[in-house]
Order: sequence, then structure tokens, then C-alpha cells
Amino acid sequence: IYYNEDGSVNNKDIVCLNRYLAGLQELSAQALLNADVNNDGAINDIDVQLLRQYLVNYYPEYDLPNEPLSGTVYHVYFDDLVKESKIDIEKNKKLVKEYNETLSLLNNDKKTRRRINGLKIFLIILIVALFVAGTIMLIAGISGSMSRILGIVLGIVFYIIPIALIVLLAVKIRKILKNLQEIIKKTQEKADKLLKEAWATMAPLNRLYDWNIPAAITNKDTDLIILDKYFDTDKFQYLHDKFGFDSLTDKNVSTVTVQSGSILGNPFLICKDLNQDWVNVTYEGSMVITWTETVHTKDGTRIVTRTQTLVATLTKPAPDYNYDTYVVYANDAAPDLKFYRAPSKGSNLDEKHLRKYVDKKAKELVKKEKEELMDNDPKTNFQKMGNDEFEALFGATNRNNEVQFRLLFTPLAQKNLIKLIRSKEPYGDDFHFTKDKKINYIQSLHSQSFNYRADPKIFVDYDYERARKNFIDYNDNFFKSFYFDLAPLISIPLYQQTKTKEYIYNEGFKTNTTSYEQEVLANQFDSAYFAHKECDTKQILKAEFKNKIDDTDEVNITSYGFKKIKRVEFVPRLGGDGRMHNVPVEWYEYQPVTKETPIYVTKKETSRSGFENLVNSPQFKTLMSKLSKGGAYHFERGLFAYLGIRGITKSDTINLGNAFGIKNDNVLKETLTKVERAVNKGLEEEKKLDQKASDDAKNKTGSDEQSS
Repeated sequence: IYYNEDGSVNNKDIVCLNRYLAGLQELSAQALLNADVNNDGAINDIDVQLLRQYLVNYYPEYDLPNEPLSGTVYHVYFDDLVKESKIDIEKNKKLVKEYNETLSLLNNDKKTRRRINGLKIFLIILIVALFVAGTIMLIAGISGSMSRILGIVLGIVFYIIPIALIVLLAVKIRKILKNLQEIIKKTQEKADKLLKEAWATMAPLNRLYDWNIPAAITNKDTDLIILDKYFDTDKFQYLHDKFGFDSLTDKNVSTVTVQSGSILGNPFLICKDLNQDWVNVTYEGSMVITWTETVHTKDGTRIVTRTQTLVATLTKPAPDYNYDTYVVYANDAAPDLKFYRAPSKGSNLDEKHLRKYVDKKAKELVKKEKEELMDNDPKTNFQKMGNDEFEALFGATNRNNEVQFRLLFTPLAQKNLIKLIRSKEPYGDDFHFTKDKKINYIQSLHSQSFNYRADPKIFVDYDYERARKNFIDYNDNFFKSFYFDLAPLISIPLYQQTKTKEYIYNEGFKTNTTSYEQEVLANQFDSAYFAHKECDTKQILKAEFKNKIDDTDEVNITSYGFKKIKRVEFVPRLGGDGRMHNVPVEWYEYQPVTKETPIYVTKKETSRSGFENLVNSPQFKTLMSKLSKGGAYHFERGLFAYLGIRGITKSDTINLGNAFGIKNDNVLKETLTKVERAVNKGLEEEKKLDQKASDDAKNKTGSDEQSS
């Protein structure tokens, strides 16, 4: 971005640009391209301001913040739930302590029982052995194989001992085991009673755990990040129309988790997908061959039989499944810029080795810059930045737009990202960063092992102390993983400076729910509901919208899986007999199988505990027996889905709304929506008419002046 084309960016460029805008100086064709900093097709004061901000690092308030939530926030939220539940904490602690002590006694008694039973088995074996030995002694004494008296005496002794042991087993040990069994039974009953009481004391708190707890904590305690209840159609339409984001149509990918939100008004998603790929699997087979050889020795010749095991291998493709978690972030800043970076190898180096690493990379980049300037290829225009450490650690040398890259990565952004990359805690440099025009993708190593679903059932417990620890630990790990997934984006000041304009939804979306949420819900059902009868592998579930009846979407879920078919292939191998042998190798061919299953998805605003109360109502049970296949349904985050037996009618949607205690007012909603759209359309038409009238007036004035 050299307007005076002197090879560097400095205040002279601002002077040069201001002189051009004042009509005091002309710019060359290349300088004109450089002058359009925001690449909007116009050169004006905005470009001057952006250039000034770049040079003087004008965003001090957007320095990389610490984690937006402190650990005390989780404590406070949990304590508020406890206050609302009004549980008796001390009573629970006492019950849990007594339960644990009782459980310890129970385990000790069971260990004692196992030892006595072991002794019992040993004695039974000993009794049998002694009877056998006694019999042998008697036979030996009578037959004369040994002294008659000694044989008879030993035989009698070997009979008396097991008889005494039998009495011991029948009287003493049996009585001990019987008493011990009674003790264990009573102790178990006591433990069960204490556990039941402990669950009862925690029941009011367990009912308060709901979906979206991390979202509730975030939205309450920080303005930087907002988390949504679910990924709704409005946000999808916004991402689609404004940023070019689309549905995930790849038949090899299914969404299992999605969390939408915004950073200072700019939308983002956290997605977890199940991916199906192909890997090569090596199969092995073998066969044994035999042959005879004539061997010559000094004594003549003889025939020798030889054997050999021939081994053969085959490599064939097989489906492989893996999960992938990533962030999608949309922002208007640097709208044409594309690049990709991977975790750097120099992030964990000490100062001495880091310096060597940076110097080596800097030399490589100087060479790259010269080569691309000399190759006369307009697609390769790499220009090295002045910050060698940033270039070496961040990478992204495959960028396609140097002007927008510099606009995005100001000196402060560079400093923030270097700080993030070089930090060894908590995760270090473990993120991939892809920018594809207005869409950014972040994929970190740490997020692959974390579950962002925040299912409220993970917090449910009978032990208050453990429940508190689990709640705080999970949310602490959630926000730590979540924040450092977003940290590369938050590190860039221009992303926080660029606010999206208000979006007007001109037309209603054709579905009530997004395909992303439809797939998430489908993946919560038992996979057997969707599996083809011959499917032997995991499945990729894809959602396809079919119909919309009031607030309910009819969705077709297609299951993509594979059937394993055993095959045998013969692989030729040379044997030691000098002949070729066909070695059989068994392998599996994977043939695609698909199955389509209808599900119905609707939005129902109720809590987890509210839904659990609902499922026990006769009205709901009767309705689901008529509508759902096998009584299969799922509820989370205000979204309800069930497997359909037949098509759905308006009457069904009304009955379902009544079952949820929701009045069906879709007609009113649709009417209000239509009125709102009509008003928006009318305002737009009014603006157009005003503009046309203004233009006509100007044209008429100009025409009158010309006539005059």
C-alpha cells in the first residue's frame, strides 16, 4: 500500500493521499489501486482514516482481553440456583456422609463374604481330595500294596477329617454366611434408603438444571459475546444472504452439535460434525504348502518333505468416521481476503531458538517475495510485512490480497496474535485459521475433545458437594475452551470495529427450523430408528425439508451407511517349491445403503423440568401414541422432534400445542409478519419515490437552467 510508491508505508502516504483528494496531485494506476484501502471501489476520506489507524495503531481499547468471565461467575450462578431451589444443604451433606459410610461397610461385608465363599470352595475341594486319598489308602492296605494296618489307619484318618470339615461347613460356615447375608441385606436396604433420601433432597435443584446454562451465564455477565438459545432461521438467513453461508449439503457430513451467537453483533457458530471418509485397510491371508525334495547325502539320496506358510496382503478402501469441531465467524472486514494458517512449529521455542526460527523464516519469505515479483503472475503478489516474528509464527503467506491483509492485521492485531501464539497456557498455538472472504473458520486441537452440548443431565447428582464441583468444573472448562476458540478473532481489532448493519428480513423463511438443528435433533435418537436393515457401519444422517404445517416442519432424514460383504481374492505368491500359488485373502467390500425416515420438528418454549412433567400427562402420551413411531421423541433447548407414523395435519399441530400448554396463534403471527413485511416494503417504496422525485426535480432544474 505505497501511494508514493517508495516501498514503505508511512505518513508520506497520508500526505500523498490527501493531496490527491484535494486535486493537487495525480496518482499512477498502481497507486490508485493501493489507495483504495477498504476495496470498495471509491477513494475518499474513509481510506485516509483507515490508513491513519493502521499507522498509529488507533485501537488501544481493543487489546486482547483476558477471559471475559471469571471463575466466581459460575459459583454465583450455582449459588443462585441453590437459593431458588431451597434445598437443605446440611441435611444432604449428612445423608451423603452417612450413605458413604454405610456403603463402605457394605463393601467390606461383601469382601468378607467373598473370602468366606472362597474358603468354602477350598474346603469342598479338600474334602473331595481327602475322601479320594482315604479310599486309595484303604484299597492299598487291603490289596497288600502297602502295610495293611498303615493303609487302614490312614484311610480312616482321611475319612474322619473330611467328615469333620463337612460338619464345619454345614454348621459353622453356613451359619456365618447366613448371618453375613442378613447383615448385607439390612445394610443394602439402609444404603438404598439413604440414597433415595439424598436424591429427594437434591430433587428441587436437579429440576432447575436446564439447557443453555453456559449461554445464560455468558449473556448475563459479558457484553462481548452473546450465545443464542438455538441456531434459528433468522440468523441462518442473515448468514446466507449477507455473507454467502449455506446449508451443509455434503452427504458425508452430519451436524451433531451447533451453537450460534455473536461477538459484538457479528454472528458465529460452533459446530461439531460427524464426518465419513475413506481409509485403506490391509487384509492378510495365508496358506501352507508342502512338497518333497530329493536330498543327496554321503549315504546316498533320500526324500525330504518340506512345508512353507505363504502370506499375502491386500489393501482395500473402508469407511472411517471422525468428529470435527470448528468455529464459523462472519464479518464484513477485508471482504475479498483469503488465507490459511496452521499451528506454527516455533510457538514453544525459547527466546534463543525462536530467534533462529524467525530469522530462518524471514530469509525464506524474502526469497518468496522476490520470486513472486519476478514471475509476472498476477495471482502471486506476496509482500513481506515488517514484523518478521508475526510472519514466521502466524504464517498465512498464501494470502491473496496484501492490502486487505495489512488492513486486518494492524500492529496491535499482530501483537495480540503473537501473544496468543506464544502463550503455552492453557493450550498454546493449537489453532488453524482459514479466511474465505467474509467467512472465517477456526479449528483448534483442544476443542476436538470437548463437548459443547451442555446437556443438563451431566449436572444432576444426589451429592451436593460433588454437584457443585462438577457444575463449576464443566462451565470453567466450557468457557476456557470456548474463549480460546474465539481468541484469534477477538485478537483482531478491525473485527470488533466492524459492526454489521441492521438486517431486514424481507421474506419469511420457508422452514421453522434450520437444517443444522434438524440434523442435531436426529442425531440424538437411537441410530437404529434410521438405520437400513443391512447397515453394518455408523451412519451419516442428512436432513431435507419436505413441508411446513403451521409451526411444524416435516423433515426427511436420509441415513447413509454401508453393508459389509465378505469377499475372497486370490493373490499369487511364489513358493519355495518354485511354483506360483494363489493365496486366499478374505476382505470386506462396503456397499452403500440408504434409508429415509420422516421426522417432525417444532419449536416449543418450555424448560427441561416442564417437559419432564409433560411427558407423564395422559394427553401427551395419547397424542404421541398416535403421532410418533415407537413413542420416539426428543426435546432440548426449546426444540421438539418426533419420528412420524403418518403425515401431519393442522389439527395435529393444534393438539401438540395444546399438549404443551401453548395456544396455537400461528394465524395471528403470520398476519403480523405479513403486516410487518408490508410496512417495510412500503417504507422502501416510499424512499424510492422520494429519491425519484428528488432526481426529477434536479433534472427539471437543470433543464430549466439550460433552456434559460
